[in-house]
Amino acid sequence: AVEIEMGDYDAAEQFLYKAEELSPNNGIVENQLGAVEFAKGNYGKAEEYFLAAKRNGESTDYNIGVCELQKGNYGKALTYMSGAKCDYNLGLAQYLNGDLSAAEKTLGCAEKDADTYYLMAIVGAKSDKQDVMLENLGNAIKADADYKANAKIDLNFRDFWTLPEFQALVQ
Repeated sequence: AVEIEMGDYDAAEQFLYKAEELSPNNGIVENQLGAVEFAKGNYGKAEEYFLAAKRNGESTDYNIGVCELQKGNYGKALTYMSGAKCDYNLGLAQYLNGDLSAAEKTLGCAEKDADTYYLMAIVGAKSDKQDVMLENLGNAIKADADYKANAKIDLNFRDFWTLPEFQALVQ
């Protein structure tokens, strides 16, 4: 757990493989191996571990939902994430599945960071809510200045590129 928290996934993986040897078919270990594989970008392998963990009694629906999100299966992702509330990934799945209203509500109560603000800005833009878009884009840029460059070329904001308020945020 410490190695995962520190982002040393290779070390975490070695500890988890040892735990798997000592306790085969342990859902907790399989779930953690899935988390490591997901963090490393091995989504297919992560999903295999999450499904194994589920077969061994762990609640892994949310994790499987995030895998479905990565595969572009937004409806399936929403089904698996049905127990989540106020969560960035849930809001992303709702947005990508075309439910802007649900995404706005979910993201509105989700933990706020640069990514959440930026997605809220996109949802605001897609909903033609200029004030929501500008406020959240401003917050995203305050949290992470790299979003200035992103917003300048992000087609989600193309209808707002010429607005003086938008230009002031991205300059």
